Amino acid sequence: MIGSGLDLTFGLTNPAFFFEVLEADGDFVFSATVYDMAGNVHTYVENIFDGAFSPFLSFSEFTSEGVDMTDVGAVIFQVDSVSTGISIDGALGSITVVPLPASALLLLGGLGGLFGASTLVGRRRRDA
Repeated sequence: MIGSGLDLTFGLTNPAFFFEVLEADGDFVFSATVYDMAGNVHTYVENIFDGAFSPFLSFSEFTSEGVDMTDVGAVIFQVDSVSTGISIDGALGSITVVPLPASALLLLGGLGGLFGASTLVGRRRRDA
C-alpha cells in the first residue's frame, strides 16, 4: 500500500470506539473490521439480541491480533440481520474514538446507581 495511514489513537490511553445508539429493534450481527497499512486485518463480530449491547469497542480487540491502530488504512462497520428475510430498524447517532480508563466505567456505574436510588426515594415521597 502506498501512503500513510491515520492514527486513530490520538495519543489516548486505552482508546475505544463509542457508538451512540439512538434506537435498535430486533436481533442482528454487528461487525467491525480494521485494516492497517502493513496489511494486517482483524474483524470483531458480536451477536446483538433485542438491541442490547455495550456501546464501547476497545482498540485492544484489534491490537491483540496485530493490527496497528496508529497506522490505519480503513475501518468498516457493518450490521446484518440474524435471519434471512428479517429486517431490523435502528438509528446510530455517531461513532467516536474516546479514552476508556477503568475509572470511567466505575463512574458510569455509580451514576446509574445514584439515579436509581433517587428515583426510588422520589416514588416513596409521592406515595407517603
